[in-house]
Amino acid sequence: MQLFRSRLFRASAAVAIGSMASVGLSGLAFAAPGTTPTLTAPTNGASVTGDVALSATSTATTVQFLVDGVDLGSPVAVSTGSAATSWPTDGVANGSHTIAAADCDSVPSCGTPSASVSVTVANVAPVLTSPTASETVGTATTLTATASEGGVEFFVDGVAAGFDGTAPFTQSVTGLTEGGHTAGAQACNTAGTACAGPTSSGASFTVQVLHPTITGLSPTGVSPNGDGRDDATKLSFSLPDSESTSYSVVTTLGAVVRGPVSLGVLGAGAHSVIWNGLDNGSHRPADGVYNIQLNTYRHLTGSELATGQATRGVRIDDTPVSISGASGNGTTFYPYPDTYGDTFAPHITIGDTATVYLDILSTKGSLIRRLGAYHSGGGVATVTWNGRLSNNAFAPAGTYLFRMWAEDTAGNRAVTGNYTLHVSAKRLVSKSWTKQVNGNTGAFFTNDTSCTGASNAQSTFVSGEWLANICSAPSVVYGEYSIAVPGATRYSTIDLKTYGNTISAPEHIYGAWLNYAPDAFTVGGYRLIAHNDSNAWVDLGTVSASGRVSGNHVDVAVVVPNLDGQEDFDIGYVAVTIHYQVLQ
Repeated sequence: MQLFRSRLFRASAAVAIGSMASVGLSGLAFAAPGTTPTLTAPTNGASVTGDVALSATSTATTVQFLVDGVDLGSPVAVSTGSAATSWPTDGVANGSHTIAAADCDSVPSCGTPSASVSVTVANVAPVLTSPTASETVGTATTLTATASEGGVEFFVDGVAAGFDGTAPFTQSVTGLTEGGHTAGAQACNTAGTACAGPTSSGASFTVQVLHPTITGLSPTGVSPNGDGRDDATKLSFSLPDSESTSYSVVTTLGAVVRGPVSLGVLGAGAHSVIWNGLDNGSHRPADGVYNIQLNTYRHLTGSELATGQATRGVRIDDTPVSISGASGNGTTFYPYPDTYGDTFAPHITIGDTATVYLDILSTKGSLIRRLGAYHSGGGVATVTWNGRLSNNAFAPAGTYLFRMWAEDTAGNRAVTGNYTLHVSAKRLVSKSWTKQVNGNTGAFFTNDTSCTGASNAQSTFVSGEWLANICSAPSVVYGEYSIAVPGATRYSTIDLKTYGNTISAPEHIYGAWLNYAPDAFTVGGYRLIAHNDSNAWVDLGTVSASGRVSGNHVDVAVVVPNLDGQEDFDIGYVAVTIHYQVLQ
């Protein structure tokens, strides 16, 4: 509480001290004169131009002159009862304005202004001398004007184009768009700080632009290294009429690399020029993007020129694209079109946009086939060979060499070494194979031994297995068979059948196939057995062999479920037929 009181006291004291200081300053203020001066110039209703003389008689120390209620500079000293100054009207709007004066002391502190007089400013407007009405100019021209005094602000289409405070009054303008425009000039003071004076008459003029057209540039990437590939580029263009023509090559920042090179006066129609990729010193410019500028002009009136320009980008590139070694060394492939190894598709990694080529060579180095593929941007680039020669015939079986290389848009090349490739004439041949095993050779499983069972003794087959399921809740009993199958290049499908009988038809039976990847059985649709105590083959279905052959083995199962409360099946045999393909 004591701290709070201390702070309150200090705040109150500060307020009191501030109030005392305010009162003290107020007591020191000076009183303004109670007199009023008498304006002696200009007279009421006068018409004025240029620098206007102002004067007033006064008994005060100084006089403050006012124009339109605003102080004109600082107060003027009174000498022998009179004060005088001048009002420069350059840049002031023509028309009515008011003049007044007020007595002031030396502080200064000024009293009430006198009655004002009204004058009319009537300065002469500047005269626009160029462009003249209906004149045709180029996109760059010079505006000119005359004025009796002060400075001039130039306008194009009502937008300020520049100021000149010294005669002769001129202003260069560039970037004018094609078509009609209006120019004008307005009077200002010499400093350009006041530009409300009268304006000239507007002059309507026309900007003419030439329209050369670049119709082509080939190649767009240049590699001026003297290797005979893309050392120069050809610029093709068209002119609508006869024009003086030149070209330059500039950087993207506008610095000139080559030119300007004059092509002389060319007539209407198609033309072309070759740039050899070198700068004005016959040196190769640094790698990068440049612009070829086609410039044209034609004389108009006086010094006016109609100009035109067309630009096309070109790339200087003397650096070969980077590549890393090709894949596929030692590959054997089988070009016969049977969807197995039909193509050879090596790849390389490139550092920039390029066309990537694959050369197939004999073991003696003779070129047999060349294939190419354009690849935009860096990264992995693949070229594919289908094993056929240029006449579409298959390449004979045997050993070949291959290499890969990349050529960028400027013709720079990078080449790998030679690698080995084997072409085989083998093709896939379809086969099928069936294996039959006795019913009791499986492994038997159940999820409820209290109401399911598997018995060889109760089977009607010497080497069979009887499966029974009398569970009231959902349950299964099944026999699983692991069957060796022949080796193959590709496995297609697996058929599963079982031979046996049931005590009381109809009964349900399922086939199942093990998928080794998720290590899970896939169960097919059930088969309804409609015969009693009669042996027969039951087709349990067909599945894809994908993922179901491991170590040249397949695992299948015959499943007896509990769908109607009492199911059984006596397995005499299980037969697996596998469809596969081998290379021959």
